[in-house]
Amino acid sequence: MAITQVRNVYNTAKFEAGIKKLDVRDIIFQLQPDATPMFSVLGKMSKAKCVDTEFTWFEDDLLGTYTQINHAAYNAAETDLVVDTDTTGIFQVGDVLLVVSTGEKMLLTAIVDATHTLTVTRAWGTTTTTNIPDDSYIYKLGSTQQEGYTTPEGLVTAKSKKYNYVQIFSKAVEFTETANAVDVYGGNRRNYERNKKAVEMKRDIEAQFLWGEPKEDTSGTHPRRQTGGIYYFLSTVAPSLDMSSAALTESAFESLLKDVFTYSEKDRVMFTGPLINSQISQFASGKQRMEPGSTGKYGIKITTYHSANGDVDIAVDRTFIGPHSGKALIIEPSQMVYRYLQGFDFKLAMNVEPPNVHKSLDEYSATIGLEFHQAKLHGIIKNVV
Repeated sequence: MAITQVRNVYNTAKFEAGIKKLDVRDIIFQLQPDATPMFSVLGKMSKAKCVDTEFTWFEDDLLGTYTQINHAAYNAAETDLVVDTDTTGIFQVGDVLLVVSTGEKMLLTAIVDATHTLTVTRAWGTTTTTNIPDDSYIYKLGSTQQEGYTTPEGLVTAKSKKYNYVQIFSKAVEFTETANAVDVYGGNRRNYERNKKAVEMKRDIEAQFLWGEPKEDTSGTHPRRQTGGIYYFLSTVAPSLDMSSAALTESAFESLLKDVFTYSEKDRVMFTGPLINSQISQFASGKQRMEPGSTGKYGIKITTYHSANGDVDIAVDRTFIGPHSGKALIIEPSQMVYRYLQGFDFKLAMNVEPPNVHKSLDEYSATIGLEFHQAKLHGIIKNVV
């Protein structure tokens, strides 16, 4: 082989390819080392075993206490009052009703569910009759019975059945024997990739628990299921704030929190991204509404917003970027239950490869789902820019 000569001063540009020792940090830096704050919150919540792939629960509430007039208006003499659809079921003959806007008391004497009509005796008290405008609130006070009365019929609420499925999550790490034996920067590559897969799978579970919808598909060789997430359970029932492509305002936020805290004063956790978190910080600045972040409650950094109705712990979640950057979910954590199929909670199985192959196969797996209660205790923010 011919010898190549190098004339004059020998500088770094003249080094032979591959001869220099590399200056490489012996660690690989991940952009998102742990991007799953909701998973951290779930770890503090209730956990329950499943014995089937579908799990159900029932929800209940007290009887309602008010309805609204659903008619142009009623004059002082009218006694048949049409109210909002499906609200007559909360009343019984003998109830004393209050017209909130006028103070008039009325005695309920008959109910016609089919036409949503309450028949009443007007001015059943010291306040005289007056016109009742449309949309006036009719509030139920106590019931009153005559002496020698017959016990009225029972009236209970129908329990609401809810359901969800457990979903099979899986992430694998596969290396040949030869690859396992090679020294590389960043330490043992199999360990590194295994740890990374754990974070990725927690991220997948978090995304499913946030945005998934319950589904069971039996069209293939074997059934396949997905678990419904928080947004699914909240989307049609929970208090909601739609900013319609505007920035979040303090007044709108406080108005939503008023509804969120209507039935419970327990602290809420709000999962959101940097966009909404920054806007809340700005309108709360200087008003002593914000408590600096800490990691004491859930093992993740939490900033607390103090409203007149209750406290909201804000967890910045990188799931809420890109298409979800203008959204936030406000949760009462005790209403979430992490469900797992017996024997198949989040786990790592090592060396599950067949015995006749020269490679290693490690798998994270979990057959789990989300049980989520009482949508009216929570809240949604959307379309913030």
